[in-house]
Amino acid sequence: MQPPFPPLEPTPARVDLPDARRANRDGIVALSRTMTPGLVLQAYRKGIFPWPIAQGLVPWASPDPRAHFPLDGDDPWPRHVRRALKLSFRVTFDEAFAEVMQACAAERAEGTWITPELHRLGWAHSVEVWEGDELAGGLYGLAVGSLFAGESMFHRRTGASKVAFARMVERLRLRKFRLFDVQVMSPHLSTLGCVELSRDEYLRIVERCVRDSIPF
Repeated sequence: MQPPFPPLEPTPARVDLPDARRANRDGIVALSRTMTPGLVLQAYRKGIFPWPIAQGLVPWASPDPRAHFPLDGDDPWPRHVRRALKLSFRVTFDEAFAEVMQACAAERAEGTWITPELHRLGWAHSVEVWEGDELAGGLYGLAVGSLFAGESMFHRRTGASKVAFARMVERLRLRKFRLFDVQVMSPHLSTLGCVELSRDEYLRIVERCVRDSIPF
């Protein structure tokens, strides 16, 4: 079943997170012991994301700089991505959200904070890459207005996560999203074409994004 649009609001959080600009030198805005769908959604609307590092302790982060993939360009994909796109994978969206979420969480000691409830409410989405009937890779994240915050991706076949990333970019461009947030730069994200921008600029873009109403 496809998630609803417009998305449904979760139960509001009982606390308000501080302004992201009040983050400390490590990019941490606040700490909590709990994490609800309402608090997660509030955080992304403020340019903050949860960054669990231990069971029962949740830092809420807004590092400077932030990383994103530019959606306003049309530069060709690097050669290693173009090779992956030629492989005989099948791609779907929102057909196996729970399986993608679980596969991503299995590769991370801290698990995940984007839950099936956020998918059922219409906020969280996935792209699936299939080899035959087997899930070969995927990516999932949160869509808030014209912001898509990529949470995690995985692969079980060589090239599958690159295909998931590229097809997600195509989807976001088609839907006129403004921002594909990938949180913090890594060498792998750099090879995909991601770049950094200052936290102040990122927050200015987020403020515009969350006022939009765009179907995923």
